[in-house]
Amino acid sequence: MAIVRGSDPATNVRKAIEALGGMGRFVRHGERVVVKPNIGWNRLPEQAANTNPDVVAEVVRLVVAAGAGKVWMTDASVNTPEQCFARSASKSGQGSRRHRGAARCSAFREVNVSGKLLRTGDVLFPFIEADRVINIPIVKQHGLSLASMALKNWYGVLAASG
Repeated sequence: MAIVRGSDPATNVRKAIEALGGMGRFVRHGERVVVKPNIGWNRLPEQAANTNPDVVAEVVRLVVAAGAGKVWMTDASVNTPEQCFARSASKSGQGSRRHRGAARCSAFREVNVSGKLLRTGDVLFPFIEADRVINIPIVKQHGLSLASMALKNWYGVLAASG
């Protein structure tokens, strides 16, 4: 665990990853990596409904710099994925340029989960193909659990059921 304080999110990410041994400790050259922020809502960064775009962009930059062969940035958005990704990364007018190096993905693949009641499920396909997964949640209030954090962010791997 690394605790970093400061006013610049990207600098804080760099310092935290450096304190943990650098991104190369987690990502190897040529690996396929999924970066999983919380980008579930069609909201601006200032509304703090999604993971801070500066944090996401810096993690993607560090993963690419560590030599990842493929990087996906994905979430199963509640609102239209294209709108959520565009608007949540629109800080400073950077829009789609913000997460250079990461392909955005909202495509699902049916997988066998071998359960007694649930036999198959629709999962965002990069999670099936990835060598590494990096979870970047946002801590925020949640009506059912009081706080939404890392475990809750995994809900964005699955397709919403009818």
